[in-house]
Amino acid sequence: MHLSPARLAAAALCAATLAPTLAAACGGVFCNSGPGQPPVAQAGENIVFAPDGDQMHMIVRLTWSGPPTEFGWLMPVPPDVEAAVAPEGLFVQLDQALTPFFVLRAVFQEGCGDDGFGGMGGSPGAGGQPGAGGSAGVDVLARAPVGPYDMVVLRGDDFGAIEGWLRTNDFQVPNGAAAVMQPYLEMRQAFMALKLLPGTSGGDVVPVHLTFTSPTPAIPLRPTGLAADRDMPIRVHLLGPARAVPINYLHVQIDQARVDWSTGGDNYDDVVAVAVDDAGGQAFATDFAGTFRPVAPRRLESATLEAVAAARTVGELRAVADGDAVWYLINGPDTLRVLRAALDPNAEIGADDVLARLTCPWNGCGIPPSVDAVGLDGAALVERLEGEIFGPWERIDALFDAHPFVTRLTTRMDMDEMTVDPVFDFNPDLDRVSAQRQAFRFFRCAPGGGWDPVRGHIEFNDGRFMGAVRSRNQAIRRRDGRVVQGAGLRGAWIVEQHYAAGQPDIVADYADQATETRVRPSYPTYQDGDDGAGGLDGDDGAGAAGGAPNVGGSGEPWTPPGSYREPDGGAGAGADDDDTGCDCRADGGDASTAWLAVLLLAALRRRRR
Repeated sequence: MHLSPARLAAAALCAATLAPTLAAACGGVFCNSGPGQPPVAQAGENIVFAPDGDQMHMIVRLTWSGPPTEFGWLMPVPPDVEAAVAPEGLFVQLDQALTPFFVLRAVFQEGCGDDGFGGMGGSPGAGGQPGAGGSAGVDVLARAPVGPYDMVVLRGDDFGAIEGWLRTNDFQVPNGAAAVMQPYLEMRQAFMALKLLPGTSGGDVVPVHLTFTSPTPAIPLRPTGLAADRDMPIRVHLLGPARAVPINYLHVQIDQARVDWSTGGDNYDDVVAVAVDDAGGQAFATDFAGTFRPVAPRRLESATLEAVAAARTVGELRAVADGDAVWYLINGPDTLRVLRAALDPNAEIGADDVLARLTCPWNGCGIPPSVDAVGLDGAALVERLEGEIFGPWERIDALFDAHPFVTRLTTRMDMDEMTVDPVFDFNPDLDRVSAQRQAFRFFRCAPGGGWDPVRGHIEFNDGRFMGAVRSRNQAIRRRDGRVVQGAGLRGAWIVEQHYAAGQPDIVADYADQATETRVRPSYPTYQDGDDGAGGLDGDDGAGAAGGAPNVGGSGEPWTPPGSYREPDGGAGAGADDDDTGCDCRADGGDASTAWLAVLLLAALRRRRR
């Protein structure tokens, strides 16, 4: 079944209809490196949306390719936009917890000898003021330093005048911007431009937290198409009352047979890229939909902050009272940047060595004690801690308090596909989606006894079987936007159109084109294994005993049909009140390590015989 042109046309019409209410989310990253220098292109966007009454919060993390000595960022925004910095640690936690991971649960054939291993029922855990420099036809609504950025917000009737102001004031404007920005100009949008302040570098780039009036989360993606890498990843996290869906882009369910399960799904983004292409180039896949709460660093007590502000050397900072409270904070992902700004700029010791010394207060991690003599501006450190870590995290905590349900959508797009701004809404009628995806790996008896690490098969929750060795050869892999393995295979299983209520319409169903083995193998009897960890946790964080969550589905337990049985499992401890599937093996071991042990010992037995 092929994509319906009518569906694609309807999506484009929907985009045009909704355009006036778009909430600005991202623009384009451009290079100030000058003629003849390699350009800076946007390499990815990681976005968080959170509604707050008639206000919309949007936090953007930017990545780019090319020399990051200088860069510029230009995006359409509502005129009342306010900007602040946001912590990198938020996106680190989102990536760690909500990125899909793929786990094979092992099941073993009976009668393979007494030196084998029981079933592994567990799975690894996911565990300002207006500035000077105005010109005719341009209103400078705001210009102020925001963290490492020089930020300006402009408004006018002619983008040519806006472009002239930006170039005169050393802001980067890409070639062809006027035509792309014209629709936003007609919607009476303002334009925000960022560049790095003097004395900063690419390492100082931090996420940006924007707040503005808007009822609808949406991504002005067309400016990004002026300078973007091939297969650029876009990940959108939407906080709201229910699962979020794209309403003017299509949605894809990936074909799980195209995932490399032997590596935990390290090619997941490649499969999504092909699935998006199968849907016409404008579609999203759902990575996760459920409750999630990031963990903010602990705010230091006032007395501790006063002691930190008084510190003049690294040694004095290490001696601050309140013991490990300081070190608990300093081990966060934003701290190296904050600490670097407070150190003596003439010190020959790098900030990473200082951080290592601080995070190991008892033995210094092998860093020489001479580091303690490095000069430190304690007052500047406290100012950066408050402005770039504690304060921003308080705002983020308030957003997740108001909206504990999070949806993560992902896509990969080329520049020529960024022609429609995606719009999102919340649908209360849809099931949750776990980040943890599972299938069953069945081991057969080896001719000489024990289990054969080669023969056997994998069974997916849609009833398909595939040879375990063949499954890796059927995985899709891409490089530089081109398929280098699995050419001709589809990444999409289902292409669908979602709405703000009800179930989606099926646009394309590629299940009938799958050629994997569908006939049940002839060795149907398998033994139960030892107790393993539980399955996907529920609302209260408790893992279901021995359960395996439906791959990409509602979280209902799934077991192989007929005479196939998964290993018995003991109850596993779920993550604390979230749906991220953070369950561990009951014996405390790592399931991937156990997998390796099974394969190595089975191979060793064959060699000895």
